[in-house]
Amino acid sequence: MKQSNVREESCDENIIIKLKDHYDDMRKCMISLNEILLALDKSVAAVEWVCSEQRSALEECYKINKHESLKCSDVVRNFINCSRSSRNHRLREIRYNCSD
Repeated sequence: MKQSNVREESCDENIIIKLKDHYDDMRKCMISLNEILLALDKSVAAVEWVCSEQRSALEECYKINKHESLKCSDVVRNFINCSRSSRNHRLREIRYNCSD
């Protein structure tokens, strides 16, 4: 009977060791993940939104004209034109970089 208890204790110790190793690995993963998230947060914060002035004007127009959104058609057109222009410019940059 003593031998059975020794085996159970040994088994329990192995489980505890494995769990400690597992939690240590998880802690390392969490640290790495936090570092990645911090780096991503910094890079996203540095992004400047395209057409931000037009977008702000559009949001403001919709706030002012909640029930008459057609009054914002010129502002929408300006935003769309800016977006298209920005997209086309970016596509030209990508094509230029790919052709090197």
